[in-house]
Amino acid sequence: LSSSSSGSLEGAARGRNTTIVIPCYNEAERLRTDEFLAFARREHDTQLLFVNDGSTDDTSGVIRSMRRLCPDRIDVVDMPVNVGKAEAVRRGMQIGCMSGSRFVGFWDADLATPLDHVAMFKEVMEDKPEVDMVFGARVGLLGRDIRRSMKRHYLGRVFATLASITLELGVYDTQCGSKLFRVDDRGDLETVISMPFHTRWVFDCEMIGRFSALR
Repeated sequence: LSSSSSGSLEGAARGRNTTIVIPCYNEAERLRTDEFLAFARREHDTQLLFVNDGSTDDTSGVIRSMRRLCPDRIDVVDMPVNVGKAEAVRRGMQIGCMSGSRFVGFWDADLATPLDHVAMFKEVMEDKPEVDMVFGARVGLLGRDIRRSMKRHYLGRVFATLASITLELGVYDTQCGSKLFRVDDRGDLETVISMPFHTRWVFDCEMIGRFSALR
């Protein structure tokens, strides 16, 4: 992974309280740069780490432009080739863990879950030290435009229900692209992401399964 001709990550590992990984693949036309920049300027203890997963459009240029405007709280990693969302997230989270962050998570680039939910997730973690993971859920919110067909919705609900039964955990939406994890002294998160996932797309469930196996 590289960030420029130097082949090194640009400025990560600053010891922020929280690192949020945003995997990106050909998102140049869709990234809500104003929302990301507003969040970065407002949340001084949170680092946004964009992982450009071998995009063939100008995604790298767009996220680097954001970084130039807010270099203290936005970082960029460029994958030389497309490795898939699971691996892009895993590598970004490894960097987050190495940075000294207490909380590390990932957020879908389309912001289907608003960025202000990061603070809500962190509040749960702060108030409940026994909680190691906080997940978002895709539900209809007033003023939010979440386009999902009814067929996709019901297929998703069936998948989430089967996943919850298999994992023996009551997770409403295993596939929601907003999740936050605690980095503890036991090193559980580091262990969970130490090896590549077996799947490129349902890695969320695999992460939960790996956590369960540690308990």
